Amino acid sequence: MIKERIFTVDRPEFELHGVIVEPETIIPDRPFVVIPNSGLVHHVGTCRSSVQFTRALAKAGFLALRVDLCQLGDSSTRLDNESMTDDERTIQELQAVLDQVITDYMLEHTAKVVMYGLCSGSQNSFKLAVKDDRVVGIMGIDHFGFQNWSYYCVHYVKQVFRLSPWINRFKKLIGKAMPMVTGEAIDLGDGGFEWVYPPKEEVEAGYRTLVARQVRMSFVYTGDWSGEYNHKSQFFKMHSTVDFKGLVSVQYKPEMSHILSEPESQQAMSDQLVAFASSFVKP
Repeated sequence: MIKERIFTVDRPEFELHGVIVEPETIIPDRPFVVIPNSGLVHHVGTCRSSVQFTRALAKAGFLALRVDLCQLGDSSTRLDNESMTDDERTIQELQAVLDQVITDYMLEHTAKVVMYGLCSGSQNSFKLAVKDDRVVGIMGIDHFGFQNWSYYCVHYVKQVFRLSPWINRFKKLIGKAMPMVTGEAIDLGDGGFEWVYPPKEEVEAGYRTLVARQVRMSFVYTGDWSGEYNHKSQFFKMHSTVDFKGLVSVQYKPEMSHILSEPESQQAMSDQLVAFASSFVKP
């Protein structure tokens, strides 16, 4: 039977909280899985997806944690006044999480972790992985997306074959313009959360670092991410200068919502995450 307990990181600079789900038997040489919160959504995840994922992982034999970073959910504000960038704070907090799991469960110093995240959670997992070689795998939904030539080709071809823009143009000519239909905007909080991508060159340097360490990556892009990503092959085209050496798999699921509101989407991602974590288990 799986067990859930409160997880705490208590440091002079910050205090983090989450929920860790224990499998019936903890196997020390298995990687554990960490799910940081996404945007302004606390550790239960969008539509309680992180709850479902951690429980499914525990049932499959993995120690799994869902956790809030500082100033989010149950975690405290930062108490230090050090001059650190947001990325440096995030990496410091996530490294403290890994340290605490290893200490609490008396895991080997060489223990490994698989990170999962949605949107900013995926991108924060990536930033941690670049700096911490305990990370052996990342699975992310709606990861970094950079508009490139193939994005615009697909975007404008779709526009040509959509009826509503042509109807709007016609109605403008006769003085009866109707609002243009635009893509859906997804807000993961109260509108106060702003997320700025690092430069593309910095992201690609990070990918090269991870490839050199043989870190495996699995990314899924949803239909709600169409403002940045609109076809499966876009990932490899927008990072055409990076040799991923077969370590990255990418899926494009236009029928899936960004917040995983569909039960079938949650189940599919739950199964995929369990399979991804299981791929790191020694036979």
